Amino acid sequence: MAALLVFDKAPRYTSAAMATNRPTVAFPSADEIFARLEKETFAPLYLFHGDESYLIEQAILRLRHRMPGASVNIFYTGEDPLDRVLEHWGAPSLFTAQTLVIPKSAERLKAAERERLAKATETRDATQPLIVCAHGRV
Repeated sequence: MAALLVFDKAPRYTSAAMATNRPTVAFPSADEIFARLEKETFAPLYLFHGDESYLIEQAILRLRHRMPGASVNIFYTGEDPLDRVLEHWGAPSLFTAQTLVIPKSAERLKAAERERLAKATETRDATQPLIVCAHGRV
């Protein structure tokens, strides 16, 4: 199970011009997303993207508060190779029971790297969430 959360300035609505029988779906507000992050069980993968970097940081803080004492590893895509991110995501910490791995600037990932990341999430559980952050669209 993965969580995809979009943070934009205005709520976005999706509807298909050709499919008139489908209802229009509204994306949840930031407050609704934060409430879900604070009470739902952890997912192995979170993808936060959008134009509002402040809201993305607030979402990360919500998850960090639920994991007190967790080791936090932040990587910047484009500067840190994906192999290093995956290595830290899979390695147990000697000092803490929980680990958060946060690759930022994920919009820089190439298609092959995105596929590798997607395959890696299939074998993970929610004890070590990966929080992927991207600015804009992914």
